[in-house]
Amino acid sequence: MLLLPLSEKVGGGAKSPVNHIVELSQALKRFQTRLIYVSLPLKLSVYPELVAQDSTFLKGASTLPQFRQMTLELLKNDVEVVDIFPVFMRHKKDSATHLFAKGHYISSEGARLTAQTLAEYLQATTEFSPDNAHFKALGTTIYKNEKIYIPSQQDSPFCIFGNCNLQAFHSKGAGIASNLAFFLDKEVDYLGRKLIFFAKEFKNETFDERTFKECCKRDIAICISFLSGSFVRTSVFSMTKKQALLKFLRGKPLVNRSWSTLDLESICYNKKP
Repeated sequence: MLLLPLSEKVGGGAKSPVNHIVELSQALKRFQTRLIYVSLPLKLSVYPELVAQDSTFLKGASTLPQFRQMTLELLKNDVEVVDIFPVFMRHKKDSATHLFAKGHYISSEGARLTAQTLAEYLQATTEFSPDNAHFKALGTTIYKNEKIYIPSQQDSPFCIFGNCNLQAFHSKGAGIASNLAFFLDKEVDYLGRKLIFFAKEFKNETFDERTFKECCKRDIAICISFLSGSFVRTSVFSMTKKQALLKFLRGKPLVNRSWSTLDLESICYNKKP
């Protein structure tokens, strides 16, 4: 299969999803903040057998190779990426615990495993002092001083933002942020659901100037996202049958190839956090 570079420009001169993430990473570096992009796989890429009864042909095969290529291109562009796909695939072989919930987002076990993987990466690449915060884990739920621990905004060198996977189980103290604090023994500032691939219907949950400034106050900003977030959020916009017909008759594409409606340049540049 021939895969064209995903960092190339796409229709209408829009930036590709790779360049979009690279731009955010470079903008944060201007303020001495490291962006760590935590790439979560789709449920289908981990469990292709859910749609193929005879999955023998899948043994040893790479699923959704375009996203594997996207990860490599981010690394080539000096973006720090923690790739969860191979971790989930290894865990899938050794455990009967499902890594995704009934919806499209990860399960509490998936959140725990993601946090553990991220913590191991941070411990290997970052110097920091533990808080000795007396965190305890009961299953996938984290406690601090005998109370369920739900991270908020404090004064940590680490902040975390992302998509629905970050929100999942957060209010129960069993999400990625709570588990990350437990594995690091370090408070983590939770900035909430902030989408870097923005679509109009999520305008109140977009990565905005305020979020950028909060990230710039920290040593490390962690983004939790499906690597396919750009495709899910902005590739296709809903339209009425009449609008679709008019587009078709005019020869215009029904699939929008603008990877994001979020203008990072207006948010991240010429700013003083």
